[in-house]
Amino acid sequence: MSDVTVQNEPETQAESAPIVPAPVAAPPPAPVSGKGAPLTGEIIFNENITVYSGNRLPQYDKGPVKAYTARGTDKVSKNLFAMVCEEHLTPRSLKASNYFGILNPSLVRLVASGVIGWTPAGKEKYCFIFENTLGNALMKDDTKGGLGMKPDLVLNSVIRPMINVMMDMRDKDIVHGNIRVANMFDGGSKNLERVVLGECLSTPVSYLQPVLYETIDRALCSSIGRGPGTQQDDLYALGVSLAVMMRHSDPAEGWSDEEIIQHKMDEGTYSVMLGRDRLTGAILELMRGLLYDDENQRWTLDEVLIWLDGRRLSPKQAARRSKASRPVNFMGEKYIRPEILAREIAKNPAEARPLIEDGELERWLSRALEDKVATARFEKALKQADEGGKGGDYPDRLATRTAIALHPEGPMRYKNINVMPEGIGPALTEAFIMKRDLQSYNDFFMNYFITQWVDSQTGTVPDVSNLVGRYDGARAHLRQKGMGGGLEKCIYAMNPEVHCLSEKIAKYHVRTPEDLMHALEKLSQNSGRPTMFFDRHIVAFLSVKDRKNIDPYIHDMNAPEGYRRILAEAKTLATIQKRSQMEKFPGIAKWMVESLAPVYERFHDRELRESIKKNADKLAETGDLPKIVLLFDDPAVYQSDNLEFRRAMRRYHDLEQETIEIEGELRDESSLGQETGRQAAALVSGILAGIIIMTAIFSAFGKGAVPF
Repeated sequence: MSDVTVQNEPETQAESAPIVPAPVAAPPPAPVSGKGAPLTGEIIFNENITVYSGNRLPQYDKGPVKAYTARGTDKVSKNLFAMVCEEHLTPRSLKASNYFGILNPSLVRLVASGVIGWTPAGKEKYCFIFENTLGNALMKDDTKGGLGMKPDLVLNSVIRPMINVMMDMRDKDIVHGNIRVANMFDGGSKNLERVVLGECLSTPVSYLQPVLYETIDRALCSSIGRGPGTQQDDLYALGVSLAVMMRHSDPAEGWSDEEIIQHKMDEGTYSVMLGRDRLTGAILELMRGLLYDDENQRWTLDEVLIWLDGRRLSPKQAARRSKASRPVNFMGEKYIRPEILAREIAKNPAEARPLIEDGELERWLSRALEDKVATARFEKALKQADEGGKGGDYPDRLATRTAIALHPEGPMRYKNINVMPEGIGPALTEAFIMKRDLQSYNDFFMNYFITQWVDSQTGTVPDVSNLVGRYDGARAHLRQKGMGGGLEKCIYAMNPEVHCLSEKIAKYHVRTPEDLMHALEKLSQNSGRPTMFFDRHIVAFLSVKDRKNIDPYIHDMNAPEGYRRILAEAKTLATIQKRSQMEKFPGIAKWMVESLAPVYERFHDRELRESIKKNADKLAETGDLPKIVLLFDDPAVYQSDNLEFRRAMRRYHDLEQETIEIEGELRDESSLGQETGRQAAALVSGILAGIIIMTAIFSAFGKGAVPF
C-alpha cells in the first residue's frame, strides 16, 4: 500500500492542493475503533487526518457514495468519517467553503475537503471529511410507515433546530437538497434531545431524494437532472419529514412512484402524507403551510419563523390542480391530468403523433380542460416543432414541445433526457462517464427547447438571461467542431463543478488549471506517457476554467501543422505556470523539450538549430516553461533564419543554372571546344600583333626615325 498526502483545504484556500507522495515510514500500531475492531487500509488525507478504506460505515452511506472511518490528530477531532465521492455524481465542491462557515450543532460539521489518493480504486477521488456526531438515523427506510412522535417533541427536537439550520444555509446561499428522515440522526442521545441533519455535498442536489420528498414537478424529473432547487423545495421536504415522524400509519403503503405523484395531484400532498392521522392546534397550520403544492403559496422560511414566535397565520387550504371534465384516451389509458399525459406523451413520441396531429389533443384542451392559455401554448408548440421539418427526430421534438405546453412547470423531456433546465449539466456528465448515448444531448441543445420552457412559465424564472445565455453558448460550442468546442465544452460550461474527464489524466482528479499542471508533472514520470499533452477534454476544460490561459492558442491547436500544435500546447502550459505563479515543473519541461523535434525542423540553419536545442535542454532542467517558450517566440530569429535561407537558395539557384549551362555545352559535341578555340586564337593573335608592333617601333627608334 502506498500512502499519499493531500494538503488540507481550509475555507480561505483553493481546493486544488496537489497530491504528493509521502515518505514511507514504519507503520504505527493499528488504531482500534470504538467497537474494538482494528482500523485497516490507512490512507493519509493530510498531515492531521487519516482515512481507513478497510472500515466502512454503511449507516452513513449516501447511495453510491460510501462512508469510511477517519481519524484526526492534534486539534482535529479524532472521531471523523469520510465521504468518498463517485465520479459520475459530481460533488458540490464549490459549496464547501460556504458550508465550512456554518457552525451549527444541528448540522454535521465539515472538517476538510479535497482530493485523496484512493488506493482501492488506484486513482484520485474527491472526499469530504465530517465530524462524526451523528449517532443513529431516525429511520432506515423513510418512505414507509411512520414514527408516531408527539407534536411537542417534534417541535422542540426537530422543527426548531432544523429551521435554525435552514436559516444558516440561507445565509450561506446553500440549498440542502437531502432533507429527509433517513438523513436525520439522534446525535447519540437516548431521548432525542436534538436532531442532527446529515450532509448534502457528496451528491448533486436532490439526487438521493425519494419521490415522496420531492415536489410534484421535481418528482417527474430523473434524479440526476432535478437541478439546484430552492429553499422552498427544502421546506417542502421538511414538511414531508415531519409528517413521516408524526403519523402512525402510511396512506401511501404499496404505492409506486407514479401512483404517489398521481395521488398528490388528486388529493394534495397533505392528505397523501397524513391520511387519517389528525393534527390539531398550531402544528396543523405549519404542516398545511409546508405541504402546499403550489410553491408560490407554500410558506417561506420567514413565515415559519413568524409561526415559531407564536403568531398565527391563516391556514392554507390544499389546492387542486386543474383536471379535465372528460378523459382523453392514449395507448389504452384515460387521462384527465395534463401533467400525467405530458409524461406519457414524452415516453411514447411515435404513438403520440396521431393524437397530436389529428387535432384530438387540441379539442381536449379547449373543450374538456377549458384552458385557453394551455391551448395557446400547445398551438405555438406545434408551430415550433414544424420549423425543423417533419423528418429525422420530428416525433421526439413534437412530443417534447407538447409535453412542455401541457406541463410548463415540469421538466424538459427529450428521448432519454428528463431534466429541469439547470439540471442538464450533471445529467450530461453522468451520461458521458457512464458511456450512455450522447447524440440525444447534442440534439437536445440544437433543438433549443429552453426558450419555449421559459416562455411557458407562469411565475418568474430566476436569472433567466443567464440561463438562456448558457444554452445559447452550448449551441455555439456544438457548432465548433475542433478542439475547444463540441459536447466536451458543453459538459464543463453547463456543470462548473465537474473535474476534467480526459482519459490522459484519468487517474487524477483535476479541478483547476493548477491541478492539471500537477497531474501532468506526475504523468511525466510515466514511460508510457502520450506524445501530446492535450486532447479535446483538456482544451475544453481549460477554456471554461480560464479562457485567458488557452483561447489565444486554440486556433493553432487545431492547425494541420504539427509544430503549431506543439508550440500552442507549450505556450498554454507556460501561461498557466506564469499567471498562477506556480513552482517549477522539470518533468513537464523535459517532456515538452522531447516533443519539440518538429519545431526544431523549422530552422534551416543547422548551427542555429543545434544551439536552440542545446539551450532548451539546459532550461528543461530548471523547469521554467516560459523561458523555454521564449526560445521559440522571437520573430527576429525566424526572420534572420529565413533571410539567410533565401540568400542561400538564390546562390544555389545561380550555381545550379551555371551547372545546367555547362552540362548543356558538354552534351553538344559539334560545338565542343569551338568557343574556347576562338578565344585562344584571339588571344594568340592579339599577342602576335602586339609583338610585331613593338618590333616595328623599336626598329624605328634604332634608325633614328620617328614613326609618328
